[in-house]
Amino acid sequence: MAVELVESGDLYNVMRKRRQLPEGTAARRVIRPVCEALAYLHRRGVLHRDLKPENILVRPDSSVYVADLGLAINCLAERPTTRLGTLEYMPPEILLCPAKASPACNRDLSRPTYDGRCDVWSIGVLVWELVAGA
Repeated sequence: MAVELVESGDLYNVMRKRRQLPEGTAARRVIRPVCEALAYLHRRGVLHRDLKPENILVRPDSSVYVADLGLAINCLAERPTTRLGTLEYMPPEILLCPAKASPACNRDLSRPTYDGRCDVWSIGVLVWELVAGA
């Protein structure tokens, strides 16, 4: 996987300047590439778990990159049972997760408490924000 420096900033700063984007522009320039990046991660068992405008980098040519995988998890190696992320973009199933006092907590749960749909929820919030401007 390549690491690339993005000099323009993040989507949050773009949204502060423009407030909202036309639906077609939002879909083509932001949502589609973000969905493609998440599909790539999900095919490999990785959940981002903190998708938000601050974690989408924008280049001078307007291309976007999903960034900050600091809260990501490989579901093939570990069960997603942790309540974490940014509250405004967090789906209900993560909010319902039990609190975790140490890394070993909740490992005895018989099933994952959430899956890749948590990132899809965050995309839905992002779409609303991009199109509605709030």
